[in-house]
Amino acid sequence: MSANKVYKYRIYPNVNQKKYFSKAFGCVRFLYNKMLSDKKAYYEKNKKSLSVNPSNYKNEFPFLKEIDSLALCSAWIDLNSAYSNFFREIKKGNRTQGFPKYKSKKNSQTYRTNNQKNSIRIENDYIKMPKIGFVKLALHRNIKSNEVIKNVVVEKDIDDKYYISVAVECLDVKNNDKTKDNKKEVVGID
Repeated sequence: MSANKVYKYRIYPNVNQKKYFSKAFGCVRFLYNKMLSDKKAYYEKNKKSLSVNPSNYKNEFPFLKEIDSLALCSAWIDLNSAYSNFFREIKKGNRTQGFPKYKSKKNSQTYRTNNQKNSIRIENDYIKMPKIGFVKLALHRNIKSNEVIKNVVVEKDIDDKYYISVAVECLDVKNNDKTKDNKKEVVGID
């Protein structure tokens, strides 16, 4: 059995890393908005859904090649999730969930990327990230040896402070719940 949890750390990027993060925030937002716009326009014209792929946009917009491809894929995943949520709520008859909206620069500045083949790892007081290298990290909680990094979310707040949320999967977690006839028993220990 496994469990998931998230560690949040403050990071201290250098000038070049801050430029990369700003570019990544902008590219992810741009790609999300472009894919949403293309899907809406295609549906209005053809009354059919358009299947979009982030890699199709790299030739038209070469600046997207400068950003981690998994960060761009996260924009695609977020857009598909927004559409799924919208249609699920429509199917239930609930109109409170609105149609997917464009992302604004005023909203939080974030991007998510996944760990593949140890592309994201913590070494000493640094975190290694794709396309950017090692970023200084305020390591106040260590990731345990039975925890594997799944993805990270980089965030810039309104005070120009940078944070990283590291999602980990905890392997070999013991199931301490006692079950009897599909009923969970609660045990109190003093």
